[in-house]
Amino acid sequence: MRVAASIFLIAGLGSLGRDVAVAISDGVHLGTWLLALVSAALLYEGYALFSSRPSARVAGIISSVALAVCFGSIACILLAPTFPQDPFNVPAELWPTLGAVILVAIAFAAAALLLLFAKHAAP
Repeated sequence: MRVAASIFLIAGLGSLGRDVAVAISDGVHLGTWLLALVSAALLYEGYALFSSRPSARVAGIISSVALAVCFGSIACILLAPTFPQDPFNVPAELWPTLGAVILVAIAFAAAALLLLFAKHAAP
């Protein structure tokens, strides 16, 4: 459960860092507040998994699956404009974003599998 907790904490800190950078450069908007809320939820879930709280495992599985599906869908949307003509002709400016989105989807899918097959924490 600690590996899955680390995934949540790293994602939460990364999201919070991006949120702060966007707030500094563009000012505070509704999107930055909502992203800060998502960052706080990821950080709390990581903390709950590290603490081995009883309901953290189920909540972690559900949120990991949801986030993996969301980021996988975003990756499909990024590939959609070029897919029918040439699936391998992705614009160069999309490669870093596409790589990051696919990496995050894989990380949360791995977190879901780790939590699903993890043994229950000892009391």
